[in-house]
Parts: sequence; C-alpha cells; structure tokens
Amino acid sequence: KQAQTRNNKNVTDVIYVAPKDAKAVRLELEKLGYFDSRYKLVKVELSKDEVEKKVAIGLPISQHCKSLYLSEGKEGLSQRMENLVIGLGEEQVPYSSSQMSKMANKAS
Repeated sequence: KQAQTRNNKNVTDVIYVAPKDAKAVRLELEKLGYFDSRYKLVKVELSKDEVEKKVAIGLPISQHCKSLYLSEGKEGLSQRMENLVIGLGEEQVPYSSSQMSKMANKAS
C-alpha cells in the first residue's frame, strides 16, 4: 500500500512502544532492517481518557516488518522487542530531515 501524502507528512505503518523503550526498539528495528528511516518518530496518545492518558511513540516500519507482525504477532519481530511493542497502527508522520533534503534536491 502506498503512503498518502498530506502537507509534507505521510500516513505510514508504525509500531507503538512506551517512550522509555523507543530507543532500544528503534536500534533493534534498524539492526534487522525493519525501521523506515524516511520518517521521524511520532508521539501518540493511545487513550483519549483525560484521567489516564496513555502516551506511546510510533516507530515507522517497513512493509516486511508489518507483514511479519500481522502473520506472526509480536513474536515475529525479535525476542528482544516482543515484550516492548504495544501494538501496530498507522499514523500521520513527518518526513525525516534527510528525506526532506532528498525531495528538495529532486525538485531543483
């Protein structure tokens, strides 16, 4: 599925993790080739409940990572990550700085 462009942001697949686990999971995703570096990380409110707001970090992932997650669940990712991942979803995510530079260079 192609990502949809909206005002220099794209809707892309992400996995949700607790803010304290974001760096460790990102490093593991990068090591496995599952992190989509075209996008930035995004802070997300998973719960709209004002009393118990649940904040997570959305890490952009590759299609391969999404397929693994959908077919095998969290266990399909890696042992190191399976207990840290909260879930899978789609979020509107800004492009990374390097991706914006690449796009600007193509336009010139």
